[in-house]
Amino acid sequence: MAPRTPTLVIISGPSCAGKSPLRRALTRRFPELGERLRRPVLFHSRRPRPGEQEGVDYHFRTRGEIDELRKDGRYLVFETRNDVQAINLPEFAEMLSGGDVLYEGNVHIALALKARASSTLPECRVVDLFLSPLSSRELRELVQRSPAPERHLSELMRRRLLRRAYRQEQSLSLPQLQDIEVRAEAAFHELSHAAEFEHVIANHDGEDSDNWELLPEPVGDARSTLEALVALFQGEACSALESWPSDLLPPPDCSDNGLPS
Repeated sequence: MAPRTPTLVIISGPSCAGKSPLRRALTRRFPELGERLRRPVLFHSRRPRPGEQEGVDYHFRTRGEIDELRKDGRYLVFETRNDVQAINLPEFAEMLSGGDVLYEGNVHIALALKARASSTLPECRVVDLFLSPLSSRELRELVQRSPAPERHLSELMRRRLLRRAYRQEQSLSLPQLQDIEVRAEAAFHELSHAAEFEHVIANHDGEDSDNWELLPEPVGDARSTLEALVALFQGEACSALESWPSDLLPPPDCSDNGLPS
């Protein structure tokens, strides 16, 4: 019997697009599928959020400690907004060669892992899903009607991020508010990379939404997004998925701050 082709599942999108609650909903609603998908544990310089565990969600280290990994050829190090992240490439390759893998996170890391999987393990099947806070139609209307679409999108994401933060923390420090600002301002730039993903879905239920976990089952866009991810993994068609042209959005003003180094 021929060995089964490994699958790399990628969930990406701007900060607070709904990536983490989607992963949790997948594990809760489809436990067999969730257990089958192993996750690489990256190094991250930000502090843990409520409920996150060292060595499970991330290896939480200082920026200086992660910067030192640049000297080690086994690691790929990324500047991600205000933070720095790193992934152990041999561990990632070994994990992928042994079965199905799920990466959920930053756009630039997602694209790098997608390219690396395709080049180092050609037989690997890659399933990617980019979560957008707006549909392609809504974005076209925003670009057509607004003289400053980046500003409007940043405000949308800023409000999502603030709602998420208040739910988790209740009160926010100045550094936390500054971090939210960086994430909100990066959203338009990160959306400009959505065309590099094969599948895009409009998810209006971000990480700040009750639709993921308040009821026994996800509802609204949370449910549609979960169903789309499962359909993709199972090789089934899904009408909610979009494929974005590269010229959907005008070039962002901000510089690319997510390249590996």
